[in-house]
Amino acid sequence: MDAQGNAYVAGETNSPDFPTTKGALQLASFLCNAVITKFDTFGDLLYASVIGGKGDDRAFAIDVDAQGNAYMAEETNSPDFPLTTGARAAMVACNASLPRTNPGA
Repeated sequence: MDAQGNAYVAGETNSPDFPTTKGALQLASFLCNAVITKFDTFGDLLYASVIGGKGDDRAFAIDVDAQGNAYMAEETNSPDFPLTTGARAAMVACNASLPRTNPGA
């Protein structure tokens, strides 16, 4: 939860049409993709994003800092998992990363 009481949920989906919110990151392969969602104090969906590459991607945990940046702990075996410029990734069999996003900013 963040300082405003919004709840964040991280998970995974195999759905080719997982409902995302307008303007959200949508990088998915339609295999198993990581999901980040944000709900307000009334349970209304504020943000939903899907992220993944050509392999399986799963989100296990999420945390939010004081600025509202969400950090997702995830696992991927996608050689094309989307990373920001300068991020380092060495693909072996399976990697974990900590992507950051700012849902609703």
